[in-house]
Amino acid sequence: MIRASRLSLSCALGVVLGLLVPSVSYAALESLVSEYTRAKSQLRGDQEKRDKFIKEHLEPKLVAIGELNDDPSLSFLKKEYRVAKGVLAVACVRAALKNSSPNAVAVVLGGFKGKSPDTTADILKDLARAERDFAPNEKLVLKLLSKKHPRVREKVPAVVIRLGSLKSAEVLFATVKAKSPSAYSSAVAEALADDPSEDLKKWFVSGAWDRASTAQTLLLLKLVRVLKLEEARPHVVDHIDHSDSRVALEAFAAVEVLGIDAQFADKVGKMVEKGVRSRALKIRMLDSLVLSGEDKAIEAVVQLANEGGKETRIIAMGSLGLTGSDRRALETLVAGLRDKVFEVRNIAVRSLSRFRSKAMVAPLIEFLATEKNHKLRVESLRVLVKLTGKNMGLETEDWQNWWEASHSGFELPKEGEEEFTKVKAYDLAYFGLDVGASKRMAFLCDFSGSMTEKVTVKKADGSSGSERKIDVLKKELVRVIEKLPKDAAINIIYFDASYKPWKKKLYPLKGKGRAQAVNWVQSRKNGSGTNVFDTLEFALHDKQVDTIFLLTDGNPSRGKYLDPEVIATEVGILNRLRGVTINCIAFGEKSPLLERLAAENGGEYRFVDSY
Repeated sequence: MIRASRLSLSCALGVVLGLLVPSVSYAALESLVSEYTRAKSQLRGDQEKRDKFIKEHLEPKLVAIGELNDDPSLSFLKKEYRVAKGVLAVACVRAALKNSSPNAVAVVLGGFKGKSPDTTADILKDLARAERDFAPNEKLVLKLLSKKHPRVREKVPAVVIRLGSLKSAEVLFATVKAKSPSAYSSAVAEALADDPSEDLKKWFVSGAWDRASTAQTLLLLKLVRVLKLEEARPHVVDHIDHSDSRVALEAFAAVEVLGIDAQFADKVGKMVEKGVRSRALKIRMLDSLVLSGEDKAIEAVVQLANEGGKETRIIAMGSLGLTGSDRRALETLVAGLRDKVFEVRNIAVRSLSRFRSKAMVAPLIEFLATEKNHKLRVESLRVLVKLTGKNMGLETEDWQNWWEASHSGFELPKEGEEEFTKVKAYDLAYFGLDVGASKRMAFLCDFSGSMTEKVTVKKADGSSGSERKIDVLKKELVRVIEKLPKDAAINIIYFDASYKPWKKKLYPLKGKGRAQAVNWVQSRKNGSGTNVFDTLEFALHDKQVDTIFLLTDGNPSRGKYLDPEVIATEVGILNRLRGVTINCIAFGEKSPLLERLAAENGGEYRFVDSY
């Protein structure tokens, strides 16, 4: 009897609680919706002010609604999301994803209708980061692959891979076609390489290669390189002599990551003997032979440097610089200092900068005395200063007298203990980088929207203030232009989504040139986007340019190539025969890409966050 009474009481309490809890939830939802509606009525002003108001006042209220974790709150967010646009739509998505209901992801995936490409891309970015299970919504997720807009399509792979199945990875892989933009292919590669399962890795080294198209083979080779999949080595080596030079180049890049062995070097040597038309592939081949460390491979490159045609000799000289210590390479490069071809002498000096040997000192001093080109003399001086710790400028007689008196007992300073001394052709710097080594230079200047951000600036009275980066850039560039010597010739190339040169090629400063250059700089207005590769490519096509100063404050977002690895490689190929010095300035944000571009192209890198 007592047990029955207790059971009845328990049931009654259950009924009461069942009625009470929803009423409490409805009350909370009603209160939050009321707060949100009142706040939303205050939404006004220009787009920038509206977006700021949404982020600061509306989004927190929407998130609080999402965190109620019930169907009525999700239903409200669904209705709001369907009619919302821009930043408000993104705020609704973030709120919905806070709701633990399994329907929350479906609500987001089903609400793209009427949204702009930019808004859709931002929503997909949030989806890719959400800690949610996407598997129940597989059909809706895979439907995203039908999106056509480039910016939207680039964000889809990161969402699709969240399905976590081999099937979804295979479907994503199959979307890479011959005409796929490089940005999309890179996005797919990045998604597939993001913490893949063991089953997926096994597929990368076996089944994925069957019937893979050229575009898909390029993707697989990149994945092998990024994930260091040693088991795929046989597939990679099979592709180094592929008829498509892009595939062959990517295969070389993958082998270099996995490690070059004697068998690979032997195969490459035979390919070189047969002859290679592609300059890019020839560079990769000779570099690989040298990097293998195999005696026969290095001997083959030395022979090409001495006996090949002009282009082959230049490429081989550059490859020999990669050894940094090999005696045969050093002797060949020293001999290159006396070559009649300017480009050979140029690459010989650059390659010698990687070596540290007493045997280099006398030939470099002799080169300093006989070379006519001003830039090459300054470059050889820099190698001498770095090598010896001494700095006697371009005064050849002083170097000769010093060496005659010191050579017998001279020992190279230990690495890291060289006396610090900076080479300056004359006292003029651009953001701290010497501009005196050349009189034929191009200034590549970022004019994207982010350049309107402010940086700290020191005033004449010693106090600090702030100015827009774009204004600081103009001021510094004008200062340099006004101080450059009369016989200098320059070009100025501003870039945002595309590039805008002052002139088609270098233009002399003498006469009206200087005033025209200053006026052009001061009249420029900023745009949007950051196109690094296309701008560099244009600058390198001017055969008169021997020095480039590249300044940017962000990562590449437009252009033929966006992947920093690809940009660095392609610029290296373009510049191998030219030997243009590329100096880089990272303005406000450090850049591994700029640091690499400078290091691999004979230049200096500088990070600037104040002025």
